[in-house]
This record gives sequence, C-alpha cells and structure tokens, in this order.
Amino acid sequence: MAGAFFLASSDKEVAEPVDTRPSAQVLLSPSELAYVKGQMLGLSKHPGTMPEYEVDWVMKISEHEIRRAIEFADAPEIKISELTEAFFKGYTEQFDAYYNGDRAREAGYKYGLKWNPELHGMFPLNLEKRLLLYRDRLEADYTIKSEAEWRLFCQAFDRGFVQGYSEIKEGVTVQSRYQKIRLFDE
Repeated sequence: MAGAFFLASSDKEVAEPVDTRPSAQVLLSPSELAYVKGQMLGLSKHPGTMPEYEVDWVMKISEHEIRRAIEFADAPEIKISELTEAFFKGYTEQFDAYYNGDRAREAGYKYGLKWNPELHGMFPLNLEKRLLLYRDRLEADYTIKSEAEWRLFCQAFDRGFVQGYSEIKEGVTVQSRYQKIRLFDE
C-alpha cells in the first residue's frame, strides 16, 4: 500500500489526537489475517467476471496467495495448510459478493488534492493513522461492514490519495503551509 510511504513522516503542521487503538494488523492472529485476506480477495473480484466456483481451483488460489503474502513468509510449512484453509474459508464466503471502492478512491483523490506536494514534499502525512482516527465515522459514511471491507476501503482511498496528491490545482490544492487540512470538511 502506497500509504506505507507516508508512515515514515510526521505531520508537524496539523496537530491531531493520538490514536490509542493499535493497527488492525496487530490485532489479528495469522489465521485471522489469512481469513480476512481471503475475504478481501473475494470481495475485490466482481462475481460477473469470475469463472464458476470450483473447490479445487479456489483451494489452489488460496495456497498461492498464502505462499506469496509477505505476512506469511516466515510461516513453517505445517502452518501453511492452516493458513490456506482460513484464506479459503474467507474467499469462499465472499465469492459471490463485491466491494466497489470507487467512492473510497474518489474521497482519497479529493483529500490528496488538499495537499500541495511543492510544500509538503514526498511524505506529507501518516495516512493510515488518519484513517484509523476517523474509522468509526468512515465506516458509517461508507457503509463498511467488515474488516475486509475496511482494508479494501483503505487501499482504494490510498490509491486515490496518491493520484490526487500528485496534482496541483489552483483553488483546490492548499497553497499555504499553515492552512489546517482536515480529512472531513467541517
């Protein structure tokens, strides 16, 4: 996620409350993470574009995704089958569902436009932390019902943010280094 690039910086211009909730990745066990990642993959594919569901095919995809995921790179071989089963279960549950991240990407784009890369440089803020600060409100506003949908929202928001941040538009992009920038317009 490109938002990880923003984790390396601190935002000295905007003082916001410190998030005391740990990151979602910290709260999940490896099996839970594999399950959520399976759900994410299932939700990210539109059912109308997918071939008919076949158990062997889904199991093969599940194992492939577990083996290539950086989070599970150090997992012993015996644990791979457990993680594959968890991924398979999450993917299977969401195979016929779809999460459309267009609204999240558009929101990220608009938020990215508020920042001027000429003033804020390559690492303007900690985007993941800002999203976590407003998680409850974002989940309500965007009808996010699960951890998998939340993570897909964050990915789409991040893609939009990077696109919006790279553009400078007169009257939209912040031109003053002292202007307070908020996630929500209030």
